[in-house]
Amino acid sequence: MNFARILFVFLYVTQSALQSQKIPLSKKQHGFSFGNSCSSVKVDIFIDLACSDSRAAWPAFLQTMMSHSNKIAFTIHLFPLPYHYNAFLAAKAVVATWTKFGIEAGLQAINSIFDSQNLILISEDNEKKSYTYFLELIGQLIRKSTPDFKREDYLEAMVDRSIEMNTRYIWKYSAIKGVFGAPMFFINDIEATSLNSASSSEDWDQILDELLSEEMEHIKQALVTTELETEGLQTTEKYA
Repeated sequence: MNFARILFVFLYVTQSALQSQKIPLSKKQHGFSFGNSCSSVKVDIFIDLACSDSRAAWPAFLQTMMSHSNKIAFTIHLFPLPYHYNAFLAAKAVVATWTKFGIEAGLQAINSIFDSQNLILISEDNEKKSYTYFLELIGQLIRKSTPDFKREDYLEAMVDRSIEMNTRYIWKYSAIKGVFGAPMFFINDIEATSLNSASSSEDWDQILDELLSEEMEHIKQALVTTELETEGLQTTEKYA
């Protein structure tokens, strides 16, 4: 009897834990969308704000995203790696900024953290600093680009359960997609292995412009087919 009770409790706790780890259904991807949501060309970037390679990849990607935003759907996913001590804290701060102030503020928050990334990395100078120290430091970096995000509002947002869970969901979604490092890039759900942290905006342009060119060709062919079908239907009706 005792064993049965223990087994029941174990199964109940395990099931409850699994239920709590599920990612909720969403109309949007678990990430931050930018650009033309109707485009057939979709680009996903997975970055870690405490990763030097992600920082190196960001400027070229950002330039490409801005120049192609009217033609391509972009989604930014924050993927804090477990061995980067302050990566999740920084990611949550960006999620909070994006949630409270929108996309422009979110992008500026990413820029601010990357620009001062060395400050949030563990070194001999700060290895004994507390969680509160880095919480305040990241808040200061965020307020450089979003001064309206007052300290008290920032601290409140950083303990907001919905922001905490959204940050986790973005990470879990990335893991389910097979992401294991940062930065990683996907184009139409296929990993773009030809792109890396050293890729320039020209490298991005070459790949994306080729896909857009193929898309335009498909559209032209579809229009020609439609016109021919319409003409054929009109001819049939004329002689019917």
